[in-house]
Amino acid sequence: MGSDYIHVFSPITIRGVEYKNRVELAPTSPKFTSKEGYLTKEHIDYFRAAARGGTAIITLGNCSVDIAHAQDEPRQVGLDNDDYLMGMGRFVDMCDRYGAIGSMEINHAGLDALYDFNGVPAIGPTSFILEREILRAKLAGREPVPAIEMTIDMIHAVQRMYIEAAYRCKRSGMKMCLVHGGHTNLIGQFSSPLYNRRKDEYGGSLENRARFAIEILDGIRNRCGQDFVIEFRISADEMHPDGMHFDETKEYMQMLDEKIDIVNVSCGIHTERKYFRYWSPNMYMSDMVNVPYARELKKILKCKINTVAGICNLDNAERIISEGWADFVSMARPLMADPEMVRKYAFNKPEEVRPCARCDYCSRRINGIRTVGCGINPML
Repeated sequence: MGSDYIHVFSPITIRGVEYKNRVELAPTSPKFTSKEGYLTKEHIDYFRAAARGGTAIITLGNCSVDIAHAQDEPRQVGLDNDDYLMGMGRFVDMCDRYGAIGSMEINHAGLDALYDFNGVPAIGPTSFILEREILRAKLAGREPVPAIEMTIDMIHAVQRMYIEAAYRCKRSGMKMCLVHGGHTNLIGQFSSPLYNRRKDEYGGSLENRARFAIEILDGIRNRCGQDFVIEFRISADEMHPDGMHFDETKEYMQMLDEKIDIVNVSCGIHTERKYFRYWSPNMYMSDMVNVPYARELKKILKCKINTVAGICNLDNAERIISEGWADFVSMARPLMADPEMVRKYAFNKPEEVRPCARCDYCSRRINGIRTVGCGINPML
């Protein structure tokens, strides 16, 4: 007997890569790496639970293309040299064992890199002192450190870091990666008028602000070849009054459409705390908060659409995919609460699922100095 969730469990093939269903474990950063960012057995086993539970894509979150200078949280996964390949390969082997596709969210924090971790000023499209840096400086008893505006040479050097990080994903056996272009990380800082005040070819018009991302994506395609799937995360609307809004995002994505295979549709920014909730909605917000943006992008783009935030169960997912609003769904906290969720729905046993309460106990732990935990999953 097959599952009643026929759209969720419909396989799909992209660039020769077959995905057994439409569910992605959204990028998470559980803090089980070594201090230097190497993947440990404990870190891989955290992701093993969702892979074993039937999730099609397993994504390691916030993997740094410059772990030495651009961390924005402790114990990120490192991607900036070949020493990391051994652990990455072990992660791929784990995913292969369960028929899952392993992926990494490759990222650079840009303006939000932590001076207290890195010992050097942050870098970005324009020199800024973020509100978060002012707060961190106050807590550390020091003066705020302004970020450095990147020179053209610095821009090209960091672009190469993204490209080589993606190539390390491929060398380790991965068939895809997720390039983080949202939440005002570095790529998002270049595309957003909120943080990009440059007067050269990387600032000003949307075409210029998109240049940083376009050159990275072109470089990844040239380096990794035609059989490598590129997913690209965006903030459809940054929600900040001075940020990038959806009308401009639609133009931006039409520029990138031919360069990516999947767009991962999120919202909000992380550089200012009050805009977190649009990519990590709290229990008082409605389900599927970003689906309206995905639905509109589905109408105008050729690439596949993935959507995230507030997709709490596969009833949500089945509706999204059956209505043609998106091709994939991503969820993080629901798969922390019950990493066996996908398997339970596959056997038509949704009543056995341990539902996520969106209490954010997980976030409160990892934003401190502890590893991830869950308020309702004692195994985690």
